[in-house]
Amino acid sequence: MIPPIDYKPIANTFAATASAQWPQLFGREIVPKWCAAYRSATAKPAQIVDVTLDGFVNVFDINSQRLIGVYGLSQGKHTGARDASRMAGHPQSAGSDYHRGHAIAHTLGGGTDINLFSQRGKLNIGEFRRLERAAVADRNSLYFVRVTYLKGNNGQLPDWIEQGLFPSADPTTLQTRQFKN
Repeated sequence: MIPPIDYKPIANTFAATASAQWPQLFGREIVPKWCAAYRSATAKPAQIVDVTLDGFVNVFDINSQRLIGVYGLSQGKHTGARDASRMAGHPQSAGSDYHRGHAIAHTLGGGTDINLFSQRGKLNIGEFRRLERAAVADRNSLYFVRVTYLKGNNGQLPDWIEQGLFPSADPTTLQTRQFKN
């Protein structure tokens, strides 16, 4: 298991702050921790950028062409069509047991391209969906996904996936989960 990041202090800050401000606070407090953990595990120099797409902030390493994490407020159920042609070819296939999973689910408004990563198929259509569905049902909750690569992993297949949800009614009841990929 990866060493967890302590999200509880930010949950307490969220409890005293309007949800519209949560993404900026999360970005300022948590993303540097994600980036430090990522840099300590990769041998390649990282060129990390934040790219906002579809209302979610994607933290991405341009040099390794891989997602580090993504976060944003739920806008409720997204009903737009899925652009399947954009999903073809990226990320690189990790084999028949893996899907091109969305870090931010399509039903949350997540797009393709840098929002996609190789995810165990059974996880993608199983346990991972629980928190995704909770985020879809809870407009203005803050949902995030962090993918981690253990030391020596220079590929696009993450070793672990961390998922979290700060509920809009009471962010101190945050839920986090980690999955071996």
